[in-house]
Amino acid sequence: MNFLLDENVHHGLIPIMKKMGHHVQIPPKGITNGKVTALAVIEKRILITHDKDFAGRVLPPSHPGIILIRIPPRRIDILASAIKILLTRKPAPDDFFGKTFFLSESGFDKFIS
Repeated sequence: MNFLLDENVHHGLIPIMKKMGHHVQIPPKGITNGKVTALAVIEKRILITHDKDFAGRVLPPSHPGIILIRIPPRRIDILASAIKILLTRKPAPDDFFGKTFFLSESGFDKFIS
C-alpha cells in the first residue's frame, strides 16, 4: 500500500513499513495540513499522523484514509508493533478508503469520516 507519513511521525517507521512491502513517502517540510491532505488524496496515499486536527477536518469522501496515532512518538517499538497488527488485519487500500483509524497501544478503532 502507499502511505504519506506526516512530519510529526517518527521516521523510524519508514524502514519497518518498507520491509513489510509498503511504499512510504514524506511530504515537504512545513506545508499546511490542507496541503498534506490534498497531497494524500492526489497521490492516493493513506495518511499517517499524530495531528488530532485531521480527526475533525472535513475531508473529501474520496480520501484514501487516515491513521491517527495516539502512541507517544518516542515509543517507536510500540508504534511499530501496533502498525504491523493494523496492516496485517487491514491489508488492502479499500480497508482504509474514506475512514480514519485511531491507533493506540491497546489496538485500533475505526471512525468513518
